[in-house]
Amino acid sequence: MLELKKVEKITICGLGSIGSRHLRIIKKNWPHLQIAALRSKEEYSPNFDKDIEGYIDEYFFSVDDTLKWSPDCVIISNPTSRHLEFALPFAKYSKHLLIEKPIGTGLEDKFYWDELKKYSRNIKILVGYVFRHEKGIKKMKELIKDMEHVLEADFYCGSWLPSWRPNQIDSYKKGVSSRQELGGGVLLELSHEIDLAYWIFGDLKINYSYLEKTDLLNLDVEDKALIHATSQDNNCSITFRLNFCSRPSQRKIRIIASDSYLEYDLLKAKLIFVKNSEKEVFEFNRSKDQKYEDQLIHFFECIENDKKTKCNLHDAIKVLDYIKISKKINRNHKENCE
Repeated sequence: MLELKKVEKITICGLGSIGSRHLRIIKKNWPHLQIAALRSKEEYSPNFDKDIEGYIDEYFFSVDDTLKWSPDCVIISNPTSRHLEFALPFAKYSKHLLIEKPIGTGLEDKFYWDELKKYSRNIKILVGYVFRHEKGIKKMKELIKDMEHVLEADFYCGSWLPSWRPNQIDSYKKGVSSRQELGGGVLLELSHEIDLAYWIFGDLKINYSYLEKTDLLNLDVEDKALIHATSQDNNCSITFRLNFCSRPSQRKIRIIASDSYLEYDLLKAKLIFVKNSEKEVFEFNRSKDQKYEDQLIHFFECIENDKKTKCNLHDAIKVLDYIKISKKINRNHKENCE
């Protein structure tokens, strides 16, 4: 495991499912690190989770008190609507940041993004589009280089929101994913697909967007999205079909070229590549935590060895811009139809 010399203290801001996952992985692989939890007093309970509580060295209830503790880096995994609010003061005082995706809701003032960009010149900022660290995705990106004239790409993700967190199945409507004011909705929650398309194909042009609130989950945010885009580099046609109101769960990427075909099943970690009538199958053995562990290793490597982060602030804001454009196109389409 990577030896850490520059990182001794870490603050985790928000201990929901993803924050708790980071906590467990860090304590498993770097047990000597000191970890503080930054929480609101309303969220804090001394008995909220005995396993997690045993991993935490300090609790803080304000950014100022956390800064006095002087962490070397901060993981921001609180609700999306508060990412920028917490990222700015830590960045101002040169704390390296791992910010969970999406980086914001799209409603933030550009001035504050510019401030964060200014601070980012002196720190490492990694945004948690964790599938960039997935072994199958990296293999897929390599194989695409061997495909002649990519014509189409389809990104599909469908799942059932109430089953995302089984221990909260009766209260899914109260979670971040379901609440507009916290940054919920299928586009923000399932923005991994948009990030992957941008990472693989470069700049995108959003041509069409249809967002829907079905009556299946009775949410106040969109739970179904259909988006069509084109790659500005090669005019590849790209479709995004996203929902969290269908069963069973599926997550697949299909790429069609003039000479080949590729399909990656993200849930089964199985990749099929067909070229010149020859079929190759790749299966990737991995635990549920593997890509998150690889992401943390990358984050620490960037700090220790002054490397560039794999998903930086520019990338994350680009994805957020595509989401904002998609929402605007959807609104205009509906207004024109009325």
